[in-house]
Amino acid sequence: MSQRAKIIWTAVISVVATFLVTGVLYLTVGSGILGRMLYVSDGSTFQSPLLDEVKAYLETFYMGDLSEEEMVYYAAKGMAASTEDPYTRYYTPDEFEEYMDSNIGAYVGVGIVLTATTDTNELVVVTPYEDAPGDKAGVFPGDIIVAIDGQAYTGEDLDEAADVMRGADLANAAGTQVTLTLRRGGETFDVVLTREEVHLKTVNAEMLDGGIGYMRIISFDGDTDVEVENALNTLLASGMNKLVLDLRDNGGGDYNTACGVAGKFLDEGDLIVYTEDKNGKREEEYASGKMTDCELVILINGGSASASEVVTGALDGNGRAKAIVGTTSYGKGITQNIYQLKNGGGMSITVDYYYTPTGECIHEKGIEPDVEVSLGENEDKPSTTLTYEEDLQLQKAVELLQQ
Repeated sequence: MSQRAKIIWTAVISVVATFLVTGVLYLTVGSGILGRMLYVSDGSTFQSPLLDEVKAYLETFYMGDLSEEEMVYYAAKGMAASTEDPYTRYYTPDEFEEYMDSNIGAYVGVGIVLTATTDTNELVVVTPYEDAPGDKAGVFPGDIIVAIDGQAYTGEDLDEAADVMRGADLANAAGTQVTLTLRRGGETFDVVLTREEVHLKTVNAEMLDGGIGYMRIISFDGDTDVEVENALNTLLASGMNKLVLDLRDNGGGDYNTACGVAGKFLDEGDLIVYTEDKNGKREEEYASGKMTDCELVILINGGSASASEVVTGALDGNGRAKAIVGTTSYGKGITQNIYQLKNGGGMSITVDYYYTPTGECIHEKGIEPDVEVSLGENEDKPSTTLTYEEDLQLQKAVELLQQ
């Protein structure tokens, strides 16, 4: 598996999404996991003689302390894990509160997206979010994180490292500090970050030569569609008539937001995406009207997943993209519902597949580019770290738009 493909497991240290807290909360994705948010309670119970027997033996013979509450939590986690689906999970009340807090518009952390290298099994910075603590302290894309607060971490410790960086075990992490030991080139040095409430900027845009605009979407969070609209207005006012839409290393995000972004490039009534559950129930999403007719090329790679694939599939399926350039996307074509449980915990459960407008399910297949372009010796670098001279995929996209 390439480093690009592993981006779906990226630890997004600072995440923003916006929920409409009604009887049913709207579609959301945490850390690239496409899903819906629902509250349910059916009052059913589950009893198991085996669990009772295991509990009795532990209480009778185990010499250490036991917590019945913790035993129940781990049993619940085991039940979810028995599905062998990495997206179906049980969250304890504390974990679920943390999960929800990370998706309500602001997040206390350091604003760094991490992934793991495949060749050296190290933690590497994909991007520091603009104006977040990492960015302000001078952390760069491509920096290797050697240690956190003096403790060494490897790529296998990605989730744990993410928790430590954002201060997950602290009652109030805002204002506290964390020291990162970074390696950049041949130099190793420390930077001290002060955790704070981070408001993410998920869209970067600029004009290239020849009336070509460039827009990178880092993730699909609650305000991303608004950011895209503002960026499009700025680019169009600057004379843009063609666009490179860069979705590389975008591990996903909010489903509704992704549909809203896709809709800005589609005619009203165009089918964006549809889902089907185990009973064959189908739900469809349609565009409400586009902002621009400009010719566009989409950039994807193995780190383009979930909501990124919804957008790519929607634009490709409606013939809106001149070409898709890069390498095959990750291939996450399933969605999850998030349920709050009576004890304050929660569950994420895979409930359906989603399909492109042409009826294709891309799960475990991904979306293949029209023009496959590798990055050669730079293949394992995060796309955010590439110069234009190194970025053969961006060069090809520009070339196609110039034809």
